[in-house]
Amino acid sequence: MEHDLNDINFSDDNHEVDFQAASLIKRNHQLLICETSSSGADFVFVGVRTKSGKL
Repeated sequence: MEHDLNDINFSDDNHEVDFQAASLIKRNHQLLICETSSSGADFVFVGVRTKSGKL
């Protein structure tokens, strides 16, 4: 399940995504690969796919 950065809540109960890194990802038009979390967070950060499709 993939989402643009604008659609993602970057926090959960215990962690926040590094927003500087998130801004870099957004500038490079990369997609975050995320999945829903069973712990109550909207999404869990899984990885980044670049335009070339590499993780």
